[in-house]
Amino acid sequence: VLGDLVGDMENTPEPVEVKLYGPDVAALESRAADVAALLETVPGVVDVFNGVVISGPSLDIRVDPDRAARFGLSADSIAAQLEIALRGVTPTDWVRGERLIPIRVRYPDRFRTDLDALLTMPIAGPTGATIPLGQVAAIHRIAGVSEISRENLQPMVAVTARLEGRDLGSAIREIQGRISREIAPPAGGRIGYGGTFESQQSAFRNLLYVLAAGIGLVSLVLLVSFRTARAPLAILWTTALSLTGVVAALRLTGTTFNLISFVGAIMIVGIVAENAIFLLHAVEERQASGDDLTAALLHGSTDRARPILMTALAAIAALLPLALGLGTGAQQQQPLAIAVIGGFATSSVLLLFALPMTIRLLGRER
Repeated sequence: VLGDLVGDMENTPEPVEVKLYGPDVAALESRAADVAALLETVPGVVDVFNGVVISGPSLDIRVDPDRAARFGLSADSIAAQLEIALRGVTPTDWVRGERLIPIRVRYPDRFRTDLDALLTMPIAGPTGATIPLGQVAAIHRIAGVSEISRENLQPMVAVTARLEGRDLGSAIREIQGRISREIAPPAGGRIGYGGTFESQQSAFRNLLYVLAAGIGLVSLVLLVSFRTARAPLAILWTTALSLTGVVAALRLTGTTFNLISFVGAIMIVGIVAENAIFLLHAVEERQASGDDLTAALLHGSTDRARPILMTALAAIAALLPLALGLGTGAQQQQPLAIAVIGGFATSSVLLLFALPMTIRLLGRER
């Protein structure tokens, strides 16, 4: 239900959308039926729609100008009377409190639904005499035709579906694999994927750019602050190892890696880098006091152990209700809470043990 609500707000209510492009509309509709039949056999895929929208049926009323002229009528005057009879007019309003409710006057519904009744509908001539519509016009019923949708000026049919009890990533991977094996693209066309999956992929790319920019800026700040490549390399290595806690927490809880958990991973990168900078500044202060590298790392880690552990425990305690899914709206933020808790649990150990060891090894090589 939450996924449907988010999809409705994004104007892409269907998570699964298979787009078929090609010049032949009839071939697209036939191939869309094959894709819809395939989607119905995929576990977890429900509410499959083949994308073919039929408009109609409709009535084609053709006025015989010679017959109409005998009664002093024209095609325009007959069309005007038909519009009034079938669509109606609003000659007045009904006052109800402070509201004005228009009153629509039209012919009875049988003239709108019964073709034989429509043929007998009276048409008024200029002299006031009436004649049946069937004497001056022929009426034909036209079967409904399918609507033609276009994307980038290309005819397109979009087969859509929803998901139930299954994540989007695994469902799309199975759908893509089966379509590539079992269904050939339309002649002169191609098959694409849209819906929530397309929005998700675009958001993932943007977040990757944000993550890369963040890592670059952090590295630049570290180089300016410490004036050596040893500290940035050690901090980035520790940060990368901290992300294993994010992955482990998501795997242990059965949570998918989605946009919300990706944001949590980016938060962990910034938090770990900040704590690492404070720890290394404590090490530098110890070295400035006369300690060698090993003693400075030991004392600096001891000095920063309490703030690091207090920060991690406070964050874990605050995010635990969200991670457990407690409260209204917690389901949407649950992946972020799980990712941050896993990252904090791992980074606390890595900052106090792995980071000093890495600095010591790099210092020995230097």
